[in-house]
Amino acid sequence: MQSPAPLRMLASGFVTGDPGMGHVAITSTKPAQLRGYFNTVFDARLTDYIDETISGVKLKIRFLRVNERHHAIAIAAVRGLPIDPVRTRVQHLNIQTATLDDLAQSYRRVCELGFDMALSVGQHTNDKELSYYARTPRASSGRSAGTPVVIDETTWQPTTHHGISIWGHTPVGRTIVDKLDQFRLRARSLTRPEATVPALSGAGIPDD
Repeated sequence: MQSPAPLRMLASGFVTGDPGMGHVAITSTKPAQLRGYFNTVFDARLTDYIDETISGVKLKIRFLRVNERHHAIAIAAVRGLPIDPVRTRVQHLNIQTATLDDLAQSYRRVCELGFDMALSVGQHTNDKELSYYARTPRASSGRSAGTPVVIDETTWQPTTHHGISIWGHTPVGRTIVDKLDQFRLRARSLTRPEATVPALSGAGIPDD
């Protein structure tokens, strides 16, 4: 829908501009090829890794940047196993609010509107942002704020962090039915091919 009226913002704004809009997280059974694609097409560089175990599944997450924002792309894969840890689609989309008050007010509005919360408010180990994750019909939508890490290309060196969060980001409202459904999706991912374009991803970029 289009309207001549100016946008009425309920927040003071979002952090966009030169760093871009935010980031997107993708689960993949071919993380080296996917990383190769973003490197070839977008000149994406490795910022860091996170190793984490979630519900008994060992994940390795690769964080890629295209500018000073800590990451524009996060690629999650199960360590040593060709299965999709969540589902074969975008896992979450993140936008960064301008202030902590905006983050708190958005959390309140999301709850009042009846959206399910996937993860509570918490702080990540690598980019240091505060965030929460709400469930949408197609994926998880993340909101973040605070003073995230800004990359200096002349000095930055990739490292590995153990654990996604310093504090918080605890699952909200998870039942045994939810866990069984997630297991079913993981098993189904084994039968779904993940297409790649060799001319764009090549042999991929193996982990350093």
